[in-house]
Amino acid sequence: MKSVAWYRARFGAMEKGELLWRTRNFFVSRFSRFQKKNQLSKRATLALESLPSIRGTYRISFFDQTLLWPGAIDWQRDYSQSSENSHPDLKYVWELNRHQYLMRWINDVADNDGDGDAANAVIQLILSWIKENPRRVGRNWASALECAIRAIVWSELLTRHEFDVPRYAEARLLIIDSIIEQCEFIRQNLSRFSSANNHLIGELTGLVCAAGAFPLDRKLKYLGNFAWPLAVEQFFRQEYPSGVNREQAAYYHWYVAEYAQLCCRYAADRGQKLADLKSLYGMMARYLCEIGFAPGKWFEYGDRDDGCVLSPPTRFDCPPANDGLRIIADAGHAVFSHASLKAFVRGGNFGFPEIAAHAHCDQLSICIAYGEMEILTDSGTYCYHSDENWRRYFKGTTAHNTIRVDEQDQAEYAGPFLWKTHADAKIESSSLNPPMVRLSHNGYLRLPDPVLHSREIQFGTPFPILILDEIGGQTSDHSYELVYNFGPGMQVILRNQSENECELAINSPVMPPVRMSISSDIPISTMLHFGDDSVPAGFYSRRFGEKIPIFQFRAKAHGVSWKVKATLSAATCAE
Repeated sequence: MKSVAWYRARFGAMEKGELLWRTRNFFVSRFSRFQKKNQLSKRATLALESLPSIRGTYRISFFDQTLLWPGAIDWQRDYSQSSENSHPDLKYVWELNRHQYLMRWINDVADNDGDGDAANAVIQLILSWIKENPRRVGRNWASALECAIRAIVWSELLTRHEFDVPRYAEARLLIIDSIIEQCEFIRQNLSRFSSANNHLIGELTGLVCAAGAFPLDRKLKYLGNFAWPLAVEQFFRQEYPSGVNREQAAYYHWYVAEYAQLCCRYAADRGQKLADLKSLYGMMARYLCEIGFAPGKWFEYGDRDDGCVLSPPTRFDCPPANDGLRIIADAGHAVFSHASLKAFVRGGNFGFPEIAAHAHCDQLSICIAYGEMEILTDSGTYCYHSDENWRRYFKGTTAHNTIRVDEQDQAEYAGPFLWKTHADAKIESSSLNPPMVRLSHNGYLRLPDPVLHSREIQFGTPFPILILDEIGGQTSDHSYELVYNFGPGMQVILRNQSENECELAINSPVMPPVRMSISSDIPISTMLHFGDDSVPAGFYSRRFGEKIPIFQFRAKAHGVSWKVKATLSAATCAE
């Protein structure tokens, strides 16, 4: 049950149009419960009886869960909970029902078994879902986006040759009827004014894909024609002119790029709008290459939840990075590359739309990688709804390489996907030769004694890297806390501590040793954490529901203002 404060903050973030839309959806959903249910569930029962037995065993894998098929599956259950009566995390329920693992069955097994058992397993699982999830009943009809992702997956499957055989003719027609049913539900329940605009993009993409996969169906053709111009409009609303996603989350940039790729593939003969979307998709792919530091790896910022549109997920073939600094002005980002070293600096608007659902308190944070190893890292996401305290930590300031003031985050947290205030940053100045960028953010101007944080980063070739922080209020003393999170595999030793200085030795067996020197204009106290639950401090997550310990450095100071410099340099030997 959400708190009164959450509802107050959420309603405060709504515009009049959103209030009207959500009121309309409330009454539509209540009225739809009294509509006569169709016969798809009964048809699915009969179709299952006509199919041969499945001989093999197939794994249903999502997040940290694994189920087996054939077997009893409760499509309404959160399998991460030990008890069926526990309060469910809908993320786990919906991930099971997206059916993206079915593509892996076909890709990994069907080409090898030669007799279609994997296709038979896929068909029977989908029919089982249709049988047990009648229209508008249960959790799997609570989200238009989930219907859209199923429509995409099922459409992708049914256009493959394995399913275009007489044995599956009746089942195929039944599944298409269910796709139509779910697409009609999407049309009636579009996530306008969604907490994350990628929901609306996903729903519209589902309609476009279904229409493109089955062009002879009149209902789907109508829905596709309705969705296409809206989808293109929303893609351009979601992205900056540079092609960077406005939600300020690297994972969601990639996620929306997958939707754009699908729309480009299924939208035939769409004229100039298709050409425009293909151009935007090219810029989105280029950005992913720019923030990538190894195959399949990019610098994280903002939320990540392991969900994907396609299975296997889209990989981008990236050319070698050009050395130097690139400023992406509209997004407020800076990317530096030199030989095996890459760095990313986060700035720009806090998030998108007003409630910035997927944004973290990571303004002015810097991440650095050498080859495949992250020297300074973003802590990740770990969870959405399952644990409020961990959600707050991973979204909070100390999970990122920046400064916290008065033990408050850069923005005021109001819920797992809701911020009461924003922390917007801007690039004050930059230089390409020598490479330098200076940024500031306004998150702490909300304090009774307003505080401004500015950071200048100077890059060498590739070392030294200088990180110069200036932060201060007007008249009052504040507590300041500088945080650096070190990537997995980094061994860190804190040494040579004095009143105003300290040094960190950073070692890994697969990269040259690095030294970080900290110097302050006022006395500091320092601490090195490693997976400390009591604070919490020093955790890293790249898979939903999983976290591992890492080293985290904190330096604390107290005063009206603070100037502190961190210098990363190559060490002469492992220290």
